[in-house]
Amino acid sequence: EISALNNAQSDAYPLLTFVTPQGELHQSIVEVTEAITRTIFVRQHEGLLNDAKSIAELATREVKNGGCACVLANSVGMAQAIFQQLREMDEPHTTLLLYHARFRAERRQEIERIVLDLFGKDAGQQGHPERPVRAILVATQVVEQSLDVDFDVMISQLAPIDLLLQRAGRLHRHPRPLRPTGAHAVLHILLPPEDEYEFGATGKIYQPEILLRTLALLRMRDTLHLPEDFRPLIDRCYDTDDLPDGIDSAIAEKAIEKRHEKMQDEQSQARQHLIPNPSARVFSLAQEGIPVDEDDNGDAASYFHASTRLGRNTCQTLLLHAPTLYAIARMDKAPDHETLKRLFLQKVDLPSWWFQDLCNDDGTPINIQGPSWLRGCQIIPMIDGRWQGRDAKGAVSIVDDSEVGVQQIEDSNRVVASN
Repeated sequence: EISALNNAQSDAYPLLTFVTPQGELHQSIVEVTEAITRTIFVRQHEGLLNDAKSIAELATREVKNGGCACVLANSVGMAQAIFQQLREMDEPHTTLLLYHARFRAERRQEIERIVLDLFGKDAGQQGHPERPVRAILVATQVVEQSLDVDFDVMISQLAPIDLLLQRAGRLHRHPRPLRPTGAHAVLHILLPPEDEYEFGATGKIYQPEILLRTLALLRMRDTLHLPEDFRPLIDRCYDTDDLPDGIDSAIAEKAIEKRHEKMQDEQSQARQHLIPNPSARVFSLAQEGIPVDEDDNGDAASYFHASTRLGRNTCQTLLLHAPTLYAIARMDKAPDHETLKRLFLQKVDLPSWWFQDLCNDDGTPINIQGPSWLRGCQIIPMIDGRWQGRDAKGAVSIVDDSEVGVQQIEDSNRVVASN
């Protein structure tokens, strides 16, 4: 066993920390054979957080003399908006790609292969495609998690400091003979307007308190040093003490209150999945515990249906372009293994609210629930890449675009709800 280290050692990175069932703290410094140190230059852009057009213009300027840029958005909707702006600008000789989780699985796999070919470690080497002379990849968090990709410049919406550091790790990741954007790795961070703390969709994805702490840590900072900045910055960001100076006290208190509310809500959700204490007299798993509720997918939200993450507000959806696959998905009996693979390559997770009050174009109810062997999956027949129908406000379409991904398109004559 390794006892707690002294203060100087406990600032080490990477550091493994764990607590025994008896409450004893143990820490171990993880030895790294080849520690690569890098300096990342930070450029902060106030007022650009939710401005898709200005973000597209910034990305275009950064690669005007060549180079590969990544624009990292926090939501699929923002990524799609930025990509659409870039397409409208129609910059010549620029490779444009969009990569996020709202593509059908089949298409998402194709895009991932392209991204790795163009921006991966082996790009330009023998047997691999050449790295583009000028390229812009617009992506969501799918790029920061597991792909070994390398960019000359990165533009990111504001996110918690640990995620910004992880995104910065995709800058100048591998040796390149030429960096058209310059020798320095630069991370551009898109911020709300000065002295404003409205984060839009980003504030729904990440806790506003953590975003406020990140803003305070970034203030007056123009460089990041990796990996030595990892531990001190992350520790300060997730400290539970008062927010750093410079943040309006009323805004800070509201953000902290929201964090406490979220924690209570998550604890409540977690209790739904607790298995009851065992009985010495009888196996009573089915009789004890909390009542079963129905979640958005119609599954029992109890300890019989373990949840992989909190706040899952999406529906597994099969977008079926081929009539033969749609017919198979309506059968009572599951098909063979190969056909199942073909079916599930058409799967995409879509927001649950897309399906509220949906009906066919003629107003008749729709049946998009799969049979028992597709429990939890919605089935949408696509005609020419589109499903058309209605909801409570008017006409709506679900469109599957091979470059943009899946979108919900609303009719311009829809009813606008009053305040």
